[in-house]
Amino acid sequence: MHAAIDTILRYLLGSICAHLVGESASGTLWLRDARDEGYQLRLAIRNGLVLTTTQMRLISIPGVKLLANELPSSGEPACCAGHGMEQWLSSGVRAVVSLPMTLDREVIGCFVVWLKATDALPTTDQVEWAASLAELALQAILAPRPHRQSL
Repeated sequence: MHAAIDTILRYLLGSICAHLVGESASGTLWLRDARDEGYQLRLAIRNGLVLTTTQMRLISIPGVKLLANELPSSGEPACCAGHGMEQWLSSGVRAVVSLPMTLDREVIGCFVVWLKATDALPTTDQVEWAASLAELALQAILAPRPHRQSL
């Protein structure tokens, strides 16, 4: 992916996390891998800091891979708390917000933000605003890139 797009995606993930939780938020961006139809971790923020590719490989993000591969097929934003969250609750996660990015009714990526036990649940307005940022990310990913010509 183009370096400018990575910068935009980092900014959008940071903005989504900060808006839903605060400056010390944690979240990830997953994009569909066309080769195996699964999702691959593209970006991660832990406690407000963007992780490098090496750091993403070394840390354990509780249950996020499982969640990313079981995204809601409707493509609608969701805030999951309580039921079905047992594997998360044991690691101090209170709720998870998923913000799918859809193209022609197919989920091609998803922002996932997790809330700690001390974080307040986001309001519907906060989730809708964050979902609009996820849509901006989709537009950035799909936008055509100008070709540079050598002189």
